[in-house]
Amino acid sequence: MFNNLITTATLTEVDADEDQVNVYVGPHWPGFASLRYLFVFGDSYSDVGYNSDLCTPPSDENPLGVVFPGQTYAEDDAPNWVGYLATEFNKSRFLVYDYAVGGAVTRHLRFEQVEREFLKGAGSRDSDSKAARPKWNAGNSLFVSWIGINDLGRGWSSAAALDLLFEAQEMLFEAGARNFLFIDIPPINRSPAASLARAASVDPLYKSHNTQLSSRIARFVKSHPEISAFQFYAYDMFNQMLDNPEMYGFNPKDVRKAGGSVWVDHLHPTSAVHKVIAENVASFLYEIEGKSQPEAQFSKS
Repeated sequence: MFNNLITTATLTEVDADEDQVNVYVGPHWPGFASLRYLFVFGDSYSDVGYNSDLCTPPSDENPLGVVFPGQTYAEDDAPNWVGYLATEFNKSRFLVYDYAVGGAVTRHLRFEQVEREFLKGAGSRDSDSKAARPKWNAGNSLFVSWIGINDLGRGWSSAAALDLLFEAQEMLFEAGARNFLFIDIPPINRSPAASLARAASVDPLYKSHNTQLSSRIARFVKSHPEISAFQFYAYDMFNQMLDNPEMYGFNPKDVRKAGGSVWVDHLHPTSAVHKVIAENVASFLYEIEGKSQPEAQFSKS
């Protein structure tokens, strides 16, 4: 299994080591095994086909709000990492509100997924909609953002994308979110979408984006010391998996092959890879000790 090195900092340490720190634990983090609600924002890597305007809310019987495994960008009728996390690598029953949409860029996450869908639905403070709002709170929920692949693929600025991403995080914070997970960009230059000739030249773009993400997370924590913020290194996990495919059960001949055991197509991982992602995200989160003791955590939504 990939070792997503956990380096924890207190608020006073943020300025000194922000590039080496990927875990900031605040007073509301209950520990992964005590979560009740998972809110996911992103692109095709996280999309399960949930639409808050059309689908029934998630429930214990239907935790994704759509018939499992939903409509993903893995193989037909196969889960992605969200589905695996909610059903195989969780120690508590949690409900998933997954607003991710295939092809999304960060602007879509900020204006559509967060502002239009979440804040007018599950995150609404409107008194008329409180009855329908799920019973999430600061101590029983985790807000996950995995975005940026399509921004960089279109040649857009990392700085502009991250500005939009953290505008969205501020909106989530104002709505009551206190626990945040950021998944950084994997090395798309190693997918079938990138030619071997071009792979080395574009890799620095992904490294730079992820370094900037780390810095922005540190700034976000410094401005809101009551939050918890975690960065999962998908970039490193994918590199280790692609460097050692047999260790993960994949054919070495498939590491750059569309339609093989690693990649469904030119860009999207297979369900087997998504299972690796979910297992490692869960392992990462389990290692972060909880501080809060939330009350009535498992009441019906």
